[in-house]
Order: sequence, then C-alpha cells, then structure tokens
Amino acid sequence: MVLSWLVFALPLAIPLSAPASCSTGPIVSTRTGVVRGFLRVVLEDKVVESFTGIPYAKAPVGKRRFRRPEPVKPWNGALDATRPAPACTQTSIVDAKVTFQESKKSMWSLNSLVVKDS
Repeated sequence: MVLSWLVFALPLAIPLSAPASCSTGPIVSTRTGVVRGFLRVVLEDKVVESFTGIPYAKAPVGKRRFRRPEPVKPWNGALDATRPAPACTQTSIVDAKVTFQESKKSMWSLNSLVVKDS
C-alpha cells in the first residue's frame, strides 16, 4: 500500500522541486547578456513580460563613488530578472524626527527678496 502510494505521489512531487534554471519565462538578449523575466498580470486582465533587477552599471562604491557610472561587464548564462534588486535605503518621512525649533528656523529664514505691492 505504501509503495503504491509512493509510486503515485513521487511523479507529482518532481515538478515542484525543479531547479530555477529550468523555469520558464520570457527570455530576451541584451548587449550584456541573456535575461530571464516573468509574466505579470496588470489592470486585472493584461499580461505583460516583466524584468526586474537588471544591472546597468557597476555599484558606485569605493573609488567609483561620485564618479560617472561604469557599464556592467557582460555575463554568461541567463540573468535571473524575476526578483527586484536590493533598494537603496532611505529614511521614511514617517520615521524622520524634526523638532519644532528646527523647522521654525529653516521655515522663517528664507534667503529671497520680498516684492511689495504698489
């Protein structure tokens, strides 16, 4: 009984454990290499091809900080463009701590000319 259940269940489990490299999705060729994306439903009934996290320049760290962007080197194989790249951290306006004194100083210390009505 157990053996017959395993023989039946095993073929059903194999597609669930297939490696990501076997996954299907739209594939396009770019100047730097092949990119694999995914299909996304938008506007309730439209299907679009989506590609996320594709690098367009080397990371601006170290000696590249505050310099012109350097193009990314071509890659071998298909780049997985199904997940977004890590985002740059930013402070949320909700988390920002501005005291009234700080805002009062900056708000009322304008460096602009005032034009009087004639």
